[in-house]
Amino acid sequence: MPKQGLQKGMVEELASKGNSRGKNRWLIWFVLAISFAVVHFQRISLSVVTDELMSQFNITALQLGLLNSLYFYIYAFGQLPAGTSSDLFGLRNTITAGLLVMGLGSVFFGTATSLRALFLTRLLIGLGSSVIWVSLLKAVSLSFSQDQFASITGLSSFIGHGGQVLASAPLSLLVALVGWRFPFIGLGFLTLLLALAAWRLVGKEKKERRRLGLGDILWRPIQATLKNPANLLSFLILFGLVGSFSATVGLWGVPYLVQVGEMAREKAAGLMMIMIVGRVLGPPISGFLTQWWGRPKPVFLLFAGSHAILWCILVVVYQLSPPSGLYAPLFFSIGFFNGIAVQIFSLVKDSNAQAIIGTANGFVNSGGFVGTAIIQLLMGYLLDSNWEGGVELGVRIYPQLAFRRAFYVPLFFSLLSLRACYVLLGQYKDKVGERVAG
Repeated sequence: MPKQGLQKGMVEELASKGNSRGKNRWLIWFVLAISFAVVHFQRISLSVVTDELMSQFNITALQLGLLNSLYFYIYAFGQLPAGTSSDLFGLRNTITAGLLVMGLGSVFFGTATSLRALFLTRLLIGLGSSVIWVSLLKAVSLSFSQDQFASITGLSSFIGHGGQVLASAPLSLLVALVGWRFPFIGLGFLTLLLALAAWRLVGKEKKERRRLGLGDILWRPIQATLKNPANLLSFLILFGLVGSFSATVGLWGVPYLVQVGEMAREKAAGLMMIMIVGRVLGPPISGFLTQWWGRPKPVFLLFAGSHAILWCILVVVYQLSPPSGLYAPLFFSIGFFNGIAVQIFSLVKDSNAQAIIGTANGFVNSGGFVGTAIIQLLMGYLLDSNWEGGVELGVRIYPQLAFRRAFYVPLFFSLLSLRACYVLLGQYKDKVGERVAG
């Protein structure tokens, strides 16, 4: 009871402090939302510069998969520490440090001259990125009312995914004009400016909040989170849904369309942007349908099932070579139905005690990034295993069979996510559906 009372008092103190930020709260939110867009940009940007990296650094598909997946490993394992770092070191310190590390990593990535430097700077980008979303959620909770929380976090997610849109076709056009290095260097300096803005705008918090022991704020919530089977199933769902989407959009989608579909890189990047647009629209529509239906199970199974069926159509029926007019609707629909992944956090809220919601969200959220890292590696391994020795301008050329075998990986995990959805939702009563959309 004393610990619960202390936690309650801490929350009340932070809430009252947050309300005092007044006119700066929207400016703080804007800085963090733009920072989150930078996170999304960095997350998938390598897919547009794969040819340049493979040519200049003479790297294989497996090495490229390792390079890109390193970001997701660091990001995933940083979710739980990110949930407590703002309590231990203060929100301003956490945000500023994250943006500084991400910005410097981007600048040094753009100036890298060796494969080792690429890996080190990619690690820094992932490390800095890992604290932004959690910090944004805390800033919103401190500065805005409970009634505003859902709409503002939804808008934050929308702006964040705008970074993914910019990292597809627009980045491809920019790379064609100025090369691949300048965009990363420029983005790095923009991130450093955001770090300065965050340091100036975000208020310094009192240190009295550090009275809780490390076991109370970290280990016990983690232990309770891992003991809940619903969290493990939710982790698996995001592993498959987010992993399959990000591995395609973030790395292997553009090379597949260029080499198998024989498209220009700009057109291939445009199709990936269409997939991202579908992913942006999926979450709000799935949330509305869940609220209208009154139960989560039909909507989850409709979206997860359609997502798996569309992967089957692309990989099995058309063997990655659909008619030219079907590329855009197929990729848009895959992205749209993949958007159900965002709704899983409402189920996490319903299946965990209020005291561990942050830890549970961090753990479940990490599933998508672990899934992305592993799926990318598996796809890269299958591509290299089926490579026939073709090279063009220093870039490995893979046969269609290699891509077909590689894309069976996201197909498999989309089916696994569907099965996990069915098992998880079988544990819920219909009344949960009334709360999912919130």
